[in-house]
Amino acid sequence: MDSKNPQQDKTDVTPIVVRDLGSRKKKAIKDLKDGKGKLLAEVDLAVDAARANLPPADKNKTLVAVVIVYREKRKKRRYEDFLPINPLNPLNLFRC
Repeated sequence: MDSKNPQQDKTDVTPIVVRDLGSRKKKAIKDLKDGKGKLLAEVDLAVDAARANLPPADKNKTLVAVVIVYREKRKKRRYEDFLPINPLNPLNLFRC
């Protein structure tokens, strides 16, 4: 930043609001992408709550909602815990 007053730069920054909406069905996410549905209402509520927490001078600023949809990667199975010969397997030759 080229400003000579670093204290002024800190006050001009709008705080970032992160809100986790939890896991949702694929249809709800598709509706959000289309601009409709319950998730869109939740995003609007989050934007309104963020606007309410702004100082009075910043209430007329345009707020941009950035929604990130992600899927957590499954944990890989560890082969140390895996038994190659399962005693419950019906094809196991060692089963009595």
